[in-house]
Amino acid sequence: ASLSLPIGQIFERLYLRDIELTAGAPAVANVSIDGLGNTGWQITEETGRTLFWVGGEGEWFDPTHWSLNSGGAGGECIPTLIDNVIVDGNSSTAIDFSIFNNSDRYTNCYDISWTPGLTDINYFNVRRMRIAGSFTNEGNLNFGASPVYYLGTADHTITMGNARFFDFIFEQTGTYAFLDDFLGYGITHQRGTVNFTDQTGDLELLTIVSSPNPKFMNLGDAHLRLSYNYDGFTGAFSAYGAANVTIDPGNSLVELTSTSGTIRADYGVAFNDVLFSNPAGNGLIIQEEFGTSSVLASSVVFNGNGRLDLELITDTLIFAPEKSYTFKADADQTINKYWQTIGNNCTPIALQSSINGTQARAQAPAAGKI
Repeated sequence: ASLSLPIGQIFERLYLRDIELTAGAPAVANVSIDGLGNTGWQITEETGRTLFWVGGEGEWFDPTHWSLNSGGAGGECIPTLIDNVIVDGNSSTAIDFSIFNNSDRYTNCYDISWTPGLTDINYFNVRRMRIAGSFTNEGNLNFGASPVYYLGTADHTITMGNARFFDFIFEQTGTYAFLDDFLGYGITHQRGTVNFTDQTGDLELLTIVSSPNPKFMNLGDAHLRLSYNYDGFTGAFSAYGAANVTIDPGNSLVELTSTSGTIRADYGVAFNDVLFSNPAGNGLIIQEEFGTSSVLASSVVFNGNGRLDLELITDTLIFAPEKSYTFKADADQTINKYWQTIGNNCTPIALQSSINGTQARAQAPAAGKI
């Protein structure tokens, strides 16, 4: 949003996000919070606090549940993007308790932690959430916040501790590293860096948005299992349009488990191993926009039928007996080392072009094995 102000304006206790001053810059905001994306402001930030949830079940925006001490007296102002939040063994005396949000407002914090001393189940249902720091669950958490926007600009971590999440959206310039196995619905990468190491991650979909913002994803030794069924637009893995993403595939495995597991790669991306594991499936690697980019991989394995609707460059390509495979017409598929298409008179493998009468091309170097 844009504002025009008279020269020399001074404010106190503002939360500013994506506000551009078209006149009157610089305006001063003292004891305020920089929500990022602001232009023309001189912001002196308020000092952050560490706040403990107290008093058992309750509403996030109720000050009586926020204390400066574990198990202490409530009455603190609700958390902001510069405040750390801790839920611990002194947060409730009940067997289980809920933290909820009855409004349409965002819940905000910097770091948020559920400590090992939290043995009672915390049902955390605060709707939309913004986190400017790290997420650490070492307690007993049923996590229901969605979507969660990560706004960090430094190095941050995510430890799920067996809690399932819904939508995690990374929208600022920071680096976020997953530290343990995870289970969720979706990850959306809008900006910054997302790092995996050796986790097993179960998701329905992983999406990289189309934008000029640079994005980096390091897959490490992770095993990502993606279960979303292609809906005609969204793949289980999607790099939309001009995604401007750099992927370091490491030694990772990206497994697509559904009956229509799909990689949509409008922007050229790189993988290590790709597995379409469902033998009853129709695996797709496609492009909808900017159809001149290639997908790179160390290996691509289809256990079911498959379609390559772009140009693939891979060291290894493996097709399953009694299945059918379609190549993009008038396009090149490059298999550098090994192409397995083993069928017989009882279980043949069908290879065809996507357009009748227009040939598709597959090539391998002399040293390659078919």
